[in-house]
Amino acid sequence: MEAASPQELDRWRVLEHLAAAEGMAWAVSSCAELRSQGRSIAGGWPGTLSQARLRVAVCMTTQGRNPGRALTSADIDWLARTVYLTAKAEWLAQSEPGCDE
Repeated sequence: MEAASPQELDRWRVLEHLAAAEGMAWAVSSCAELRSQGRSIAGGWPGTLSQARLRVAVCMTTQGRNPGRALTSADIDWLARTVYLTAKAEWLAQSEPGCDE
């Protein structure tokens, strides 16, 4: 296994930043939608890894992102986990303690 080049490391930093931003946007919009319906932010994060994978695919194509090379299945899985975990953390940060909705 060879070491990653500086360009490859930069590429991954950009991809990770995009995935984290997508996860944050997902959680914020999900919370806003519930609040607009008069519902509480309660319980565990309702998103799934399958949804996160779809968000990665959409994010990388609709934003015109060219990752430098095609994303592999492993790349997409890693980015989807980043999206998912970022969204989950933001959801939990916005959740309303003691609310059992």
